This record gives sequence, structure tokens and C-alpha cells, in this order.
Amino acid sequence: MPSLPILHVAAEAFPWIKVGGMGDVVGALVQGLAESGHDVVLVIPGLPRVLAEARPTPLGEFFYPTHQGPRKAHLVQVHAGRGLRVWALDLPGWFDREGLYGPTPGEGYPDNPDRFFALAQALLHAPFPDSWKPRIVHLHDWHTAFLAAALKGRTVAVDHPLAGARVIFSIHNLAYQGEMDVQHAEAWGLPPFLLTPRALLHHGRINLMKGGVVYADRVVTVSPGYAREILTPEFGCGLDGVLA
Repeated sequence: MPSLPILHVAAEAFPWIKVGGMGDVVGALVQGLAESGHDVVLVIPGLPRVLAEARPTPLGEFFYPTHQGPRKAHLVQVHAGRGLRVWALDLPGWFDREGLYGPTPGEGYPDNPDRFFALAQALLHAPFPDSWKPRIVHLHDWHTAFLAAALKGRTVAVDHPLAGARVIFSIHNLAYQGEMDVQHAEAWGLPPFLLTPRALLHHGRINLMKGGVVYADRVVTVSPGYAREILTPEFGCGLDGVLA
């Protein structure tokens, strides 16, 4: 099998960040791909613990757009070895807090859609070292789903490092979908064609999980059984029609 440059983007990946089962799945998947000879880069949020424990190597400072204006960020490398590199996005104001999703288990930050939207926006403006360019971009759950819409919806320049990559979107937990008001999404600068029922709009709100499903080249789940379940109204969490 020829070696492929593959980019994974996830909120969790063991042993760097783990809250639930997604962390175990992503961590095992990227390690397995790297051990199979592929050139794998994993991007995760730069939580304080990750940055403190990993002794990161700076890869670049840059600015990215937000609904509150441009912000400064840093791309750092927190692991390198056996075909796997792990990059963290250090985004002051978004992830320099206690807890990935909230201050305590079961309590989410009210601005979580903004936080993970910022993660996607930052990655789209980050400087990739050594002109590295993946052929496959694998996204995990709603936290990274906007990247599918940005890449396949042609909102990035043709010379962008991610332009032209094939996009895989993994559904780990359909119950959480990353919703926000349309007006709030407009403030982030989303183009009008993404704010429609054919794109991110779902029942009058922006739904980032839907964007991953609609725009990815392939949609996968964590098991064949879960794939069958989420096609039903009982377990489809309102997206069964879109998935079907």
C-alpha cells in the first residue's frame, strides 16, 4: 500500500486529550495508520495541560478571523515519532480554560459552537510547515465538521494546503450536533450559500454536524450497527432524513 499524507482533526485523541470514547477511537486510529506507513498529522485543541506537558515545538504564529475580529494564534507540535505528528492549535480565549467541553463533566461552556468554529477557522489560516499537503482530511464529529463545508464548498483558495483533499467525516455521537443561530453564523462571515437548507441550515438553525454529513466525500461511523441505528427516527437525532 502506498504511503498517504493524511490529516486528522479531532477534539479528542488519547493520550493527549480524552473525555469519552472518541478519544480512544481517534488515538488508536492515528497510531494504527502511522504504524502502517502513512504520513499522519493529527490536529487537536491546545488545552493548557497539553501545552504544559508536551514541551511543544513552535511551528508558526498567525492571525485568523473571528466574529469579534482577527485573533492571534500559534501552531505548535506536541508529538513527533513513528510516522505520527501531533499539532496543537493554541487559541487564547477559546481553549485556555479548564476542561475541554466545560468546567465540570456534564456542564458545557455556552460558547462551545464558537470555540470549535474558531478551531476550524484557525486551521484554515495556520501555516503548514515544509509545504505539507494531505491527500485525505479525516474529520471527527461536529467539532470539526465545518471544515468539510469549507473545503468541499470551495471557500478556500485553490493553493491552500487542504484544497483538493478528499474529506472523510466520522460520526462518533450524533446526539451532539453543534448548533447556532443563523445571525450568529453570519457574524462569523459564512457565505450565504452555506446558510441554506441544502447546506448547514437545519430546522431554522445552523447545524455543523449536518455540514459534515452533506459536504464530506465519505461519511463513516464507529460501527456498522451504529450506522444502521442513526438511519432511524429513534436514533437519528433529527438527522436521519439527511443521512438517508
